[in-house]
Amino acid sequence: MPQDIVVEIDIDKIDPPSSPLRVQPDDEDISLLANSIQQTGIINPIVVFQKNERYEIIAGHRRYLAAKEAGLEKVLCRVVDADEKKRVGMMLAENLSRKDLSPMEEASIYQEIIDQWKWSVKQLSRVVGKSRAHINKRLELLQLPDDLKLLVHEGRLPIEHSFVLAEIEDPATRDQYTRDVIKRKVSLATLKEWVASLKAAQVMGSSIQAEAIREEALSQPRKTYYTCAICEGAFPIEKMTNFLICKGCALKILEAKADGKNT
Repeated sequence: MPQDIVVEIDIDKIDPPSSPLRVQPDDEDISLLANSIQQTGIINPIVVFQKNERYEIIAGHRRYLAAKEAGLEKVLCRVVDADEKKRVGMMLAENLSRKDLSPMEEASIYQEIIDQWKWSVKQLSRVVGKSRAHINKRLELLQLPDDLKLLVHEGRLPIEHSFVLAEIEDPATRDQYTRDVIKRKVSLATLKEWVASLKAAQVMGSSIQAEAIREEALSQPRKTYYTCAICEGAFPIEKMTNFLICKGCALKILEAKADGKNT
């Protein structure tokens, strides 16, 4: 069959992606999409490439599953002639463009690309249009304890807060601090103060001082802090400054900082 054309293909001749980059689609989402397809059909063709006498999906796995559930015998497909690198790039674009993609899922996608296709963070950065600092930060999420991973995935815990909470090794203590952070919307700066006090108290063999500081902080009005893009410290607005710099140079500074951290 000629390549890079749009044509209807028997759904029985189409195979799911051999290495899907996203967690298994939610059954409820697929059912809703199936209902939509029954009403309007597939508007955006499923992207496939020919593999012997069959076709493998590059982008549109959810649409494919929904079309099967809707009982379609043929589906509209775009058949492309793409090498492995191009196929991976298209799969990345398909998955990373989803609005409901959580930071943990994004991190898992990056890690899968690195593991399966041996791509470097630099290659990923070029393909997905994200800075190396951003990708490295996402990959660090995969090192979090499972309880924090779930909260970040669900959107209940800010990413920067999760990294600070991960410094608390005792699960019970970490759970207590985490619940307070979520319930009382504790600022990053306050959380850093709690954890620093806890560590100091642990060195001294007493947690009384750390608890006193934490309770005092909870009773005080919240103050807004901002994170420095260079040192990642948290400061009130009166301690911050700014200077004029183009976006390109700013990106280079952040990438150089990220590269230095990973060497």
